[in-house]
Amino acid sequence: MRPCLLKTRTRCPLSPAQLEKNRQRARTYYVRHKAVVLAKLKTRYLQKREIIQAKRRALYQRKTASSLPVTVNRLALRYILN
Repeated sequence: MRPCLLKTRTRCPLSPAQLEKNRQRARTYYVRHKAVVLAKLKTRYLQKREIIQAKRRALYQRKTASSLPVTVNRLALRYILN
């Protein structure tokens, strides 16, 4: 029995022939389904971009909210006691 077929956590390293076969299969799939592949890539790119922009917006809002001066309400108890 080959050692890589035993129940281990590591996977068998692929031979160069297997890697080339996988690359060739991926190329032929891409050629046949180019429009679908590119559309999926574009939607994933836009989704990730929206997530990153939302995080940046939230960070910017937190920074601007902390840097804005607090308006003083002269009738507030906090203002009167200080």
